[in-house]
Amino acid sequence: MKLKAFIGFPCLHAMLMLLSFVFLSACNSRGSDEKSMALDAKLADLRALNQETRKSAAEALGGMGDCRAVGPLINALGDSDYSVRHAAAVALGKLKDARATEALAKALGSFDNEVKKAAAKALGDIADRRAVGPLMKRLRDVNADVRYAAILALRKMKNAAMVEPLSNMLSDKDDEVRMLAAWTLGEIGDARAIGPIVKALTRRGSSMLEPIVMIDRTKAIQVLEGQLKSDDPRSREIAAWALGQMGGTGEVQALLDSLNDGCRDVRSAVIESLEKIRGSRPIDSHAISLKDEDGSVRMDVVLALGMMGDSNVTDVLIAALEDGSEQTRILVIEALGKLKDPKAVDSLARMLDDQSREVRRRAAKALGEIGDAKAIELLARVMQGKDQQLKVSTGRALGEIRNSRSLDALVAAFGKCEGRGMQSILPEALKKMGADAVLGPVVRVLLSKESSASGKIDAIEVLKAMDDARAVEPLIEALSFEDRDIREYAGRVLGIMGSREAVEPLLGLLAGEDSHLRRMAVRALEEIGDSRALRPLIEVLGDEDSWVSEGAARALGNIRDSSAVEPLVRALHADDSNLRKAAARALGEIGDRRAVQPLLGILVRKDMEVQFAASEALGKIKGQEAVDGLIEALGRGDPDLAEMAARALAETGDSRAVGPLARALADQDEHVRAAAAGALGRYKGEMAFLALINATMDKNPEVRDMAVISLGKFGDERAVGLLARMLDDEYCRTYAFDALSEIGGATAAEHLVEYNWSNRAWKGPAFDALLKIGKPSLPALRRVLEHVPFDRLVREIISRLE
Repeated sequence: MKLKAFIGFPCLHAMLMLLSFVFLSACNSRGSDEKSMALDAKLADLRALNQETRKSAAEALGGMGDCRAVGPLINALGDSDYSVRHAAAVALGKLKDARATEALAKALGSFDNEVKKAAAKALGDIADRRAVGPLMKRLRDVNADVRYAAILALRKMKNAAMVEPLSNMLSDKDDEVRMLAAWTLGEIGDARAIGPIVKALTRRGSSMLEPIVMIDRTKAIQVLEGQLKSDDPRSREIAAWALGQMGGTGEVQALLDSLNDGCRDVRSAVIESLEKIRGSRPIDSHAISLKDEDGSVRMDVVLALGMMGDSNVTDVLIAALEDGSEQTRILVIEALGKLKDPKAVDSLARMLDDQSREVRRRAAKALGEIGDAKAIELLARVMQGKDQQLKVSTGRALGEIRNSRSLDALVAAFGKCEGRGMQSILPEALKKMGADAVLGPVVRVLLSKESSASGKIDAIEVLKAMDDARAVEPLIEALSFEDRDIREYAGRVLGIMGSREAVEPLLGLLAGEDSHLRRMAVRALEEIGDSRALRPLIEVLGDEDSWVSEGAARALGNIRDSSAVEPLVRALHADDSNLRKAAARALGEIGDRRAVQPLLGILVRKDMEVQFAASEALGKIKGQEAVDGLIEALGRGDPDLAEMAARALAETGDSRAVGPLARALADQDEHVRAAAAGALGRYKGEMAFLALINATMDKNPEVRDMAVISLGKFGDERAVGLLARMLDDEYCRTYAFDALSEIGGATAAEHLVEYNWSNRAWKGPAFDALLKIGKPSLPALRRVLEHVPFDRLVREIISRLE
């Protein structure tokens, strides 16, 4: 029995295998038959009388990948209709069969540029070297796009025979043809191309530098350094600029040798490059002339020396300060500041008394950059002087030094510096030194009886900038000072800091008689939002000072205690419209549903600002009653009220609003339609989606804008195609970029790439949108580089995303 089972199992297994094979063979045969029938149908269509049918057939055959279509497609290259010939060329490129090479090479001589471009691309895809000769002939085509397509195809079959023809293309009148030729030469890697590419360089064509680096960087630098000695100033300028773009430090000496070039444009390029390189090798200051008769030459040399940051040139620069030109002194001072050499302190100190205000300002800044003890002493002396503008520069300089001496100098200036400039500079400078170092000295100034009122105000300003809890206690103490301005300013800062410890002292000021201090107190209590202030604030809701009553309403909204609802509802009927508005907003912040009916009653009043505040409040409160009231207001026929209601319904997020909002998209008033489109972006669902799709065709650009923005919020990929078309709408274009980036995905990226690299003025927004989409953008961007390898922006985006 065991033996039979042992024998029977393999037999059964073999039978199952046989049946599976027969079944799969039948399926494959059926699938193969279906493909064959489809192929036969398209081949028949390729001979149809109708040119659209023939064109569609050619396009389909390219996607089928069946080599049996090659012969018929080759025949279609001789079709009477150019669109069929074009489709056949594209299809043959997809099939990549070398049998088509000869026919495609012949098609390069077509009268139609689109056919020639398609044939060139197809030959590049096939990559049969027999096509090199015919493609090189197309490098002389009158159409720039055809020349570009020919180079793109040759790029896939690169060999040394192409170097000379492609080098000739470096003088082509079309920018992109020249760029592609240079990049193709770089990829071929033949050193013979370096000279022609260097000769073709322009300061705009920085992408041409990378191909020569690809070939041989050392050789390229040698060629460029030789060009610095050219008789042509333009060639020298380009060479100087290019050496800086190369990014190494080995080119420094060659550039320094050109600092005294007689052409200003060359010197400017040298300076730009030296700043970019910032080499660390020592400079022989004796080899550099600052004695040139041309003052502009001297200025350029000084600027370059400063850019290099080498202390060997300090003496040369100090001597240059004696130059009579104000601009030269300014440049020398800037250079000395960058060198940070203490040897320059005495010379810079003399510049603090210069007749030129700008020279004095720059000298103070440079002394701060040097930052040694002697420089601090000089700057501290300036802070005690009368030149307010110079004090601003000096304050900034002392802030950069950040030590105890500079701290003492800044604190000593409290109360002695006038003008708005110093009011911001002292806190800004001291904040950089850190709260641990600054708080003690500043608090001593605030609490000292010897300090002036303006010094105490300066101290409070610095404590505000510090925003440190340790400042609260001294600021509370300042609330009891005799000087009202100090008390008022200390209270405002305590409010900004949100100090709950200050609530009781502030309530004391709120109960006082000084109107300025009461206004300050209510404003500070509003920012703190402490419930201990609830009762006192309710009591001043009806205050005769409108600033106090309005501030009390805002503060109650910030505290968010339902005990304030009834007093605030009563305030909705006050004579002061600002109080009514503040009360409505406060009720919205509290969110108590007892306020719904009173707020709905406010909606019917003809007081636009109060109505708007009430509608906003209802949107925040939400709930069935509020939503019903807003829906009713939306359909009342008052455009202003309907617009407010639509915006408020967006805040509720209640699905019952979708239908009324969708109907509002047909309102006669464009502002109502726009508000409804914006509101629908807060909802999900098919009705809202379809309504917004329809709204993108509205005649009013504001409505279209809001529809596009809302579709972006939906995140539904079905909207991508429509949003891509909206890129052609000049009013909606910016919002369409944002919407596509919010939806994201590879399809959105494809559309962005396709649109923006054919509309290059919009590459900036495309850059941002593609970065926001992220990695799904990479396939589309990499395909761009296949056609535009020199596009720096595309390469930058790819490098960021990878």
